[in-house]
Amino acid sequence: MRIAPDDLTAAARIRHAAIRCFAREGFQVGLRRIADEAGVSLGLIRHHYGSKEDLQAACDAHVLDLVATMQEQRVASNDVASTMMDQLLMSPELVVEVHYMVRSLGSGTAAARTFFDTLVESARVRLAEGVAAGIVVPTADEAARARYLTLTGMGGLMLAFGLSAGADPATVWNTYVADTVGPALEMYTDGLLTDPAALAAYRAATGAPSPPSGPESSQRPMND
Repeated sequence: MRIAPDDLTAAARIRHAAIRCFAREGFQVGLRRIADEAGVSLGLIRHHYGSKEDLQAACDAHVLDLVATMQEQRVASNDVASTMMDQLLMSPELVVEVHYMVRSLGSGTAAARTFFDTLVESARVRLAEGVAAGIVVPTADEAARARYLTLTGMGGLMLAFGLSAGADPATVWNTYVADTVGPALEMYTDGLLTDPAALAAYRAATGAPSPPSGPESSQRPMND
């Protein structure tokens, strides 16, 4: 999934330059700086995108589409594990997109909240597809699970980049993958708690829904 800048349209070159600038310098960066990065005139940016806000919205849409595509690829793959590992070994261009997500979510703006909500909905849809495909365990509350996984995943990334301010984004990403993927996969696959009492108490106290009934929702046997 490498990007060949010479093959991109002017609008796409501007968008990718904006993603690089926003990721590297934050959303206070000006259009003139983005024009220099893209090698185009300021007028051409205004021709294609109008305003900085509209350009940021286009960047958001592009990155969210990329996330959805990668999620779809994992669900549809005949070899989910290999597809996931291929995606974790990101090209430098894709690491920039990840860094952009961190910048966007950390901006605290209305656009950031919309960005997060879109990530949650995309995760909910893909998890539901995973349940239907038999590769994800059903849950009593798909929306809550999607929100939790998005909060923990993106929150971890934000913390990783925040603690490594100024470091090479690819190094930050590779360290984050090394620190989190193995423990996360073990926990998601084998579970963490041996006693369901805490979950039962939480459901009783809050009225949270219980798992769906039926053979497809039966609990997996505990590992020896």
